[in-house]
Amino acid sequence: MGKVMFRLAMAGFITVIVFVLGFLLGYQLFQGKLSEIQDTQNSIQADTLSIDIESQLASESACDAKSLEALARKMEILGPKIDMLEKQSRHLELNGLKSYYFLLEIKHWLAIKSMNLRCKTDYLPVLYFYSNTNCKDCGEQGTVLLHQKTLNPKLMIYSFDIDSDLSAIKILKSKYAIESVPAIIVREQKFEGLRNADDLRMIMQ
Repeated sequence: MGKVMFRLAMAGFITVIVFVLGFLLGYQLFQGKLSEIQDTQNSIQADTLSIDIESQLASESACDAKSLEALARKMEILGPKIDMLEKQSRHLELNGLKSYYFLLEIKHWLAIKSMNLRCKTDYLPVLYFYSNTNCKDCGEQGTVLLHQKTLNPKLMIYSFDIDSDLSAIKILKSKYAIESVPAIIVREQKFEGLRNADDLRMIMQ
């Protein structure tokens, strides 16, 4: 009887030790992942602020198309980073960062429209509205749009999450009467629903 009790006690003790070690290991991994996410977020914040400042400087230079193109390339890199971070973390600070990025996109879009008028450039700005929570075709639509971008360097794509609480996004949704996603705006004309590559070529020609 005593041996049985001893074995049960040892088994219970070992179980507790394994549980504690597993908890500590999981906690350390969580802390490491959290630290990695925070570092990525800090880096993105710095990049976003830099783009904002560069955008203001570029807007002061008359018809400085190359500066705006360079900014567009930086934003194309920054956008996927924010998407990746959003999938890893739902922190409130990230929502603010995403909103700030949308504002940068709007600022760049307005600058491109202004340059087309003032400098007779031929950039083609496209607004793309999507949702990460309720849109089965948005991922595919984004991929098709990015492919079109590789074929036409004059194409400027600005992506906006329709679920954003940002007032500027709500104004755009109201202005273009966005009722479903995916939706794109080309030359002030709205196209809702998934559009394949052939459709987009017809729309953008």
